[in-house]
Amino acid sequence: APLVVTELMVYMASLMGPFALLHYLDYAKFSWRVRGITRKTIQAALMRKFLNYDAQTRANLNHGALIMSITRDAVNIIDFGYMNIFALAQAVGSIVWMLIYQFISALIFQKPLNYTVILPMLFYPGVFALFIKLRQQTTTSALKDLFKAQDKFVAKVDTIVQNYPLIIDYNARSLFVSKYED
Repeated sequence: APLVVTELMVYMASLMGPFALLHYLDYAKFSWRVRGITRKTIQAALMRKFLNYDAQTRANLNHGALIMSITRDAVNIIDFGYMNIFALAQAVGSIVWMLIYQFISALIFQKPLNYTVILPMLFYPGVFALFIKLRQQTTTSALKDLFKAQDKFVAKVDTIVQNYPLIIDYNARSLFVSKYED
């Protein structure tokens, strides 16, 4: 009987340990500032690159594209790219812990493995990856269209702001407002 109590204590510790670790990591992640520091580094690198262009390249550069790359694209790279590594690691960790739980509980309770529980855990990630791969072209196309529309919008605003003195001098406010609305 003491062996069974010890096995159950180990079993409970193996169940509670990961929750304590995940709780600590969820609490501590806000003090690590990974997202902010990484975003700031990418934005500074883009600005540094712009400032090292020669005068002709800077003059020919679309200011709206530069603004969007620093404000939108750098944030998207971090939020939807780099930070998803951590979400992926958490999902894989959850699957691994569920598999460990199945094997440990089968050993402790001396029952056969329940393959109807294990097989979905092994095959679901593959099916999901296949779905994402099949959907990737459609998603990428939709995002490109969205980003092109945003870039075009910012370019229009940039043109209006840069040409403000001419717009005022030629009393063309309504013309540019109508161009902006198109």
